[in-house]
Amino acid sequence: MKRRSILWVFLVLLGGAAFHALWPRLYIGGTQDPLKFQDQRGDQLFLAIQSAALDFGRTRNGVLSPAESGVHSTAAYLALLRKHDYLNDRDLPRFRDFVIANVSENDPPETVLLLSRNAYEALQAGKPLRNFTVFQKDGEGGSFKQGNLDRFPLPPRQPAFLEPSD
Repeated sequence: MKRRSILWVFLVLLGGAAFHALWPRLYIGGTQDPLKFQDQRGDQLFLAIQSAALDFGRTRNGVLSPAESGVHSTAAYLALLRKHDYLNDRDLPRFRDFVIANVSENDPPETVLLLSRNAYEALQAGKPLRNFTVFQKDGEGGSFKQGNLDRFPLPPRQPAFLEPSD
């Protein structure tokens, strides 16, 4: 009986140690790479923007693409998406790290739609891009450790991006 009790204590301690060691990975989705989280948030924002534009094209009840919407800032466009229930209040702070491109419905599918704020700031300053996320209108893109936007064409109008959120 005493041997069995010791075995149970050992198993409980072993299980607790394993849980403690794995908890950070379980809690944050299996990775500690900040680009993975940025990529997931970018994907969520991409889906909201594209869903709103598709709904507007079909039913006129969605939200126009940024160039046709009449807004000049990322924050104003996010508020428009929130007003039409494509985002909720809890989501809005997650997207402060992105700048929305001034894309039109008629721009080619490979045009940049979203860019991480750090890449936008580096682009404006003429510095190399590091640890950035970019999404095109067609959904291509993702997170990159370094590189440039040569293969990601910007919108053909000025300004190419809506003003970043504060």
